[in-house]
Amino acid sequence: MNKSLPSSGFSLIETLVSVAVLGAILIGAMTFMKKRTAEAKYLESVGEADSILNRARLYLLDGDACLNTLSNITLPTTSNAPVLITSIKDKFNKEVTGLATSSNDKELIRIDRIELFNQSAVSPDGYGQVEMRIHFLRNKTKAIGTENVMKKIYLSVATDSAMKVKKCFNNTENAIETAYQMVCVDLGGEYSEETGICEFYPLARGQHNHKQCVNGGGVVFNTGTEKICRSDSTGMPNSWTPFKDWSTTESSNPTNEDCTTSDTTVTAKNFALIQSNPSLYQSFPAVITDTGTCPTGAHAWSDQAIETCSYTCTETGSCPTGTCRVLNKTYKAKILERGYY
Repeated sequence: MNKSLPSSGFSLIETLVSVAVLGAILIGAMTFMKKRTAEAKYLESVGEADSILNRARLYLLDGDACLNTLSNITLPTTSNAPVLITSIKDKFNKEVTGLATSSNDKELIRIDRIELFNQSAVSPDGYGQVEMRIHFLRNKTKAIGTENVMKKIYLSVATDSAMKVKKCFNNTENAIETAYQMVCVDLGGEYSEETGICEFYPLARGQHNHKQCVNGGGVVFNTGTEKICRSDSTGMPNSWTPFKDWSTTESSNPTNEDCTTSDTTVTAKNFALIQSNPSLYQSFPAVITDTGTCPTGAHAWSDQAIETCSYTCTETGSCPTGTCRVLNKTYKAKILERGYY
């Protein structure tokens, strides 16, 4: 009698089911690994963005670098209108490698654009905070996914009347105090770190103070014993008085125009030869015949007398009295700066 042998192995249906299950597992594993890889790449790109951001912050801690970066920027008057910046610069006004907008496809992440927002609505001739937004673009061939990265840096700035940035510093814990110190100094005061108070001390002779000097367009200067107001050639208002001989001068030389005069009070002139009739001296067309000790000479900012030189003018043309007159004159150096109190 023949006995039937039991069947061994898998049937076709069982094999197909097994392959399908295994394929599903493999697809799931690949999808999971792809997702994990994308997440890892994203985290790596975020980490690289943080690294770039920290480099930017480190450079901007230097006030000169911060100002160089923003020196050509005119801030908008509203907080929702950004200004574009092309790069971060160092204190030597050089573009920092890796901190500029570029199209480098070799990097995992790069700076796409840098925007500056007037966060606290800084006004002309004012102080406040601006927000720098650095937008990073992830290289899709290097980092899977489409999400990009944006980081922020907060800076404190001072602006001029045209909303140009004239001072800039990285916002640290003492930024408000630093800004207050800047305002104090700009107004001609002295900031006390012990009391936190801005004092406006009087200048020499006690007639004016630091703030009045700055408001008048001058700069407070310490002579070593007293403080005075240093001003340019436009001078200070009439209530101010020149302090000693503190000045800066430029050497000058007289010209023939310095010989002409319409002064009829000839007795007030130092003529070597003079007649008694003033009507003959209503004009004095003359040329310089002797430069004497001219030109004047000059000096840098110091307590020195204004330089002078002497020269001689001689009447030309048909002399009314038949004898040409001679006028001895004194010429002063050009004053570029003067000290006042």
